[in-house]
Amino acid sequence: MKRLILICLVCTSCAGPMSPFGAMPVLDNVDTLEEVTKNDEQDTLIQGRGPASINELSPVKISFSPDRQMLHDKSELKISVEDPDGMDAHHIIRFFYDGMEVTDIINKNSKKEILKDKVVYSIKDFRLIPERHNDIVVGYRRSPLSPIVYKRYQSPYCHWRDKLTIKNPHRFEDKMETIKIIENISLIEGVNPNFIAGLVAQESSFNPHAVSIAKAIGLTQVTSLAEEHVLQVHPEWPTYNDLNRYPVPVIKGLILTGQVNHENEWRLNPNYSIKGGIEYMEFIEDYWTRDENISVVTKHIGETGNSISDILLASYNSGPYRVKRSIIKKGKDWLQSRNLKEARKYVKRVKSYCYHFAKEDENSI
Repeated sequence: MKRLILICLVCTSCAGPMSPFGAMPVLDNVDTLEEVTKNDEQDTLIQGRGPASINELSPVKISFSPDRQMLHDKSELKISVEDPDGMDAHHIIRFFYDGMEVTDIINKNSKKEILKDKVVYSIKDFRLIPERHNDIVVGYRRSPLSPIVYKRYQSPYCHWRDKLTIKNPHRFEDKMETIKIIENISLIEGVNPNFIAGLVAQESSFNPHAVSIAKAIGLTQVTSLAEEHVLQVHPEWPTYNDLNRYPVPVIKGLILTGQVNHENEWRLNPNYSIKGGIEYMEFIEDYWTRDENISVVTKHIGETGNSISDILLASYNSGPYRVKRSIIKKGKDWLQSRNLKEARKYVKRVKSYCYHFAKEDENSI
């Protein structure tokens, strides 16, 4: 037993916290992005050059594939550094994750291909944890006398009202019938089909009979509270009497045996479920477009344009009132609130699904 404990202590002391690239060493002299950029600015000023900055325009091209972070699934990550003037024998490429240098880890755990004017790193089965910040930065220095050029791996984005078609179902190719229904209904309703497909993928994995521990049912996982708002708009839709009063195992049993089905319970009907999910999202949108709530958002966050989709998704997951309290308390960091831990993961995953559903082909490097 003592030997086992000693082995465990040795193992845990050799490696630090995990990054998506592998275990990070616990060393006091590990460089941080802040220190490297600061030192580089000092060096470039001493040598009479202008300091390099992140996203500086440069003939050097740093590319990622997928082109934006994938937060809902694993992928093969490729990072390409291309220099049209050729790769100098003394070039330097550095990688940072959440501010800490991970160059050695990536060199160890990736396949590296060196060409005349390009270096490509490939990492199979790469997975990002959506709850984390996931700030990934690549720095390239052509030679010891050159400034470092930086490129940040951007997060996916998704806008609720964009009218885009679904171009790539990824691992849901067998759900094309449902995806077509989502696309048709969403475009009629004037919302982004990829947004709704991402919501369905996260909520139910396209299972029309899904039931959660909170008694949310169907493709869009409409709860009993959300159902009240939907049925005010569509009172003609069929509902199974007192279904929400049964415990979850009984609800699942009734659905499994067919006693509750798409004919007598609207949430099990794919068309109604999708329409109902959109209807509830629009109810949330109406809430956030009230003057008093617009004032809250603009006061604590700023303009709503870039954040409204995040606010809607977080509200769909955790309720608009909880989201509002977090905005008032945390301001621009509202999604980092302890009360929205589940919503934070939810928002990032749905946006990731949405963005990559809209990509016809992930760019190849």
